[in-house]
This record gives sequence, structure tokens and C-alpha cells, in this order.
Amino acid sequence: MKKFAVWCSVFFLVFVVYKLSRTFFVLSAFNKEEICQDVILDNKIIKKAPGNRLACESRYKLIKQVLDKYTRTIGVLNIGANLGYYSFRIANEYDAICVMIESNNPSYPYLGDQLFTLCKANHLDNVIYLNKVIRIEDLKRLGECESFDVTLALNIIHRFGAQWKEAADAILSLGDHVIIETPSEEPLASSEENENRRAIEEYLLSRGAKILS
Repeated sequence: MKKFAVWCSVFFLVFVVYKLSRTFFVLSAFNKEEICQDVILDNKIIKKAPGNRLACESRYKLIKQVLDKYTRTIGVLNIGANLGYYSFRIANEYDAICVMIESNNPSYPYLGDQLFTLCKANHLDNVIYLNKVIRIEDLKRLGECESFDVTLALNIIHRFGAQWKEAADAILSLGDHVIIETPSEEPLASSEENENRRAIEEYLLSRGAKILS
């Protein structure tokens, strides 16, 4: 029994050291820039976004309203996945195949690499990561050959600039349920930016969008 206890203690120590070193490995990838989503490892938050910038949990509760409609395996596309918070949670909590699209970009030059680090650390076999700068042509081609049960497009449509309507139409063709988040009007944003954001929201409502609450 004494030997067993010692062996157990050693095993526990090795396990703890492994867990700590893996967490350290993941967090070391996030020292270069500010993060916009909570960082998920083994379906636990190991680093929160500063100031709870995107309130990931509250948004996830809204997304769950749609996910809970399904009683079978579902396909989920996450366009502009950022750090994969929503995809990792869905992959852990639902019978789902999650496809994430993200890349390094001028605003966040390490984002694609950070998400790749998280994919390797989470060891989920139902997550697919496409490291790619997504363009409208890509969205259109994807819509011609694939369809998903749920598509997430959170705060990305306005990034297509003057082509936002074309991007919105392409994204709306990508799934049975398409969940789109648009940035709200802000005092610090320019009048042109706020006008654009308002136009996007009005257009989506004209296409039959329903507000999740």
C-alpha cells in the first residue's frame, strides 16, 4: 500500500506538471497582443479577454438557443473564428463537427497562429481549422458546394467595406441557421462607420433576420 501511495503521488505530480506545462505552452502564445475572446483549453477558460470585451458567455447562451433545436450531429461553420471560443465550446458540448476559418491579419498579426496553437492543445477530433484570409469569392464558392446546419459570422460583415452587402448575401447562403452579429453604433466611431453599421442591420432585418434575446 505504501508503494502504491508513493506511485500514485508520483503519477499525480507528473499529471499536474503536464497540465501546468500545457497551460503555460498555450498562454505563452498570447503574450504578443491583446486578445478579443476568452481562451479555452479543455472547455475551461484559462485566460479571459481584458474587460470581458466580447462577453463570450452571454453570446454563447444566445447561440445555444439555435443549437438546442438539433437532436442529431450538426455541422457548424465559424467564419472569422478569432480564438475559437464558440467552436471549442460547441465541439465539447454538442454532437457537432465545427469548421473554423481565421488567419493572421493586419489588425491581429498573430491571430491565426494563436488559434492553431489552441487547436493543437485542445485535441478535439471534431474541429477543423482553415487558416485562410476569407474573401467574398471564397464564400460564394463555399456556398456552391457546402451547406452547414449553423453558420456563425460574428462581427465580420462590416470588415468587407463597400462590399458588405455582397458578403452578407454569400454568408446567408451558407447554412440553415445563420447567426450574424453586427457592431453597434458607437460615439467613438465615425459618422460613416455608424451609418454603415446601421445599414447592415437594416438590410439583414429586411432579409427576414430575427433578433436573438
